[in-house]
Amino acid sequence: MSGAMPDFFRRMASSVAAAGLLRLFMLHINNKPAASVLCFDAGSCLYLYNSGYDPALADLSVGLVSKALCLRWAIENGKQAIDFLRGNEPYKYDLGAIDQEIQTLTVRR
Repeated sequence: MSGAMPDFFRRMASSVAAAGLLRLFMLHINNKPAASVLCFDAGSCLYLYNSGYDPALADLSVGLVSKALCLRWAIENGKQAIDFLRGNEPYKYDLGAIDQEIQTLTVRR
């Protein structure tokens, strides 16, 4: 994360949290952060926006495990869907994602 991105994420997370729509999931190993998942909680659906993990723990699949735990939380809390948003990263399909058509709409005056 470089340039203006850290500031963007801080401002965006603060705004979304103030609206009560932010969920930040953290996976710890031996009391140290191993992975995190940033989601938007919009009622019946949880939208996975961004995630990261400690590369030193990649052999433990902490990135995938953190998302699986996020999915478990969504089920336990009555969410009807978890949306992994755009992209065809393999972990999405490992967790059961199904492609959905995305439409682009341009509105002009």
